[in-house]
Parts: sequence; structure tokens; C-alpha cells
Amino acid sequence: MVLDDLVRQLSSPMMKPVMEGLQEAVVITDSVGNIVYFNNEFATLVGFYTDRPQQPKPIGRNIFSDYPFEAADQKAALLEDAIKTGNVRTSKRVMHRRMGENEDYYNIRITPIANGQGAQIGFTDVTKEVLEATIDELTQAYTKSHYLRKLFPHEKGKAASNGSY
Repeated sequence: MVLDDLVRQLSSPMMKPVMEGLQEAVVITDSVGNIVYFNNEFATLVGFYTDRPQQPKPIGRNIFSDYPFEAADQKAALLEDAIKTGNVRTSKRVMHRRMGENEDYYNIRITPIANGQGAQIGFTDVTKEVLEATIDELTQAYTKSHYLRKLFPHEKGKAASNGSY
């Protein structure tokens, strides 16, 4: 199976330092979004720590239904579309919140791999950029767009489509 071979290669002693040295969180999933490989940055992103044996491991869990990403159903549809069409799909400024922690924001890039057997999903942290756009530099007050996002999250799609967001 091509996907299994890819995971074996990424986990090899030669590739492991490369994957663990990335500043981007990387996950390899099967065709339905179940995790078959992840790097240290992803473990940090979702709060998985190897020194906590009682904690559920990411392998086998679904990337979008088992982890608290904003609009997870839409991200799952992007994954399905990427695998079906063979085209890369992206989603910008996706919010993720670990329990008891602040919101983090990521740009997500879904790349189909292994002849449609799975996908590589890269998460680039853009939290700093989002927060800088959320807080006015001079007054240190929240911006209008921040209030619109917080007060009317269901309006985001409508406002974005007509250019008012």
C-alpha cells in the first residue's frame, strides 16, 4: 500500500529529523481524514504530550472531527474535495482552541498524496498576524473587525462575500 510506504519513509531515521525540524505542523491522513502520521509541531498544536500515557494518541483519530478546529465540517469537505479532484485546497485563518487556552489561528493547506489514498495537511501558525489585525497598535483597543467576528460569527460568510468584512 502506497500510504503505508510513505508513512514508513517519513518515520525512518533519515527522514525523522527533517519532519521534526519543520516549523509547520504536518499531518498525513488516510482518505477519510484519520491520522496516520504527525510531526512534533502538530503534537504541540493539539496539546498531545508523550509523557502523558492516559492521553489519547492522535494516530487513528479524525483530524477535523476529533480536534477543535473552527468549521470542522467545512474542512472535512475540503479534504474530501482535495482527494477526489487531486487538487490542493487551502483555508485561511482557521481558529483552533485547546481546552483552557487562547485561540490560535492557522492557514491550512491540504495536498492529496499516495494516489488519492490520503492527504498531507500543513498548518502554518498565523496567530500573531491575526492578533495584530485584531488589536489597534496605537490604542491597544480591539478593532471593528474583531467585534464583528465575535458578535456575529454566523455573518462572516455573508459579509466576506459582499466585501464588508
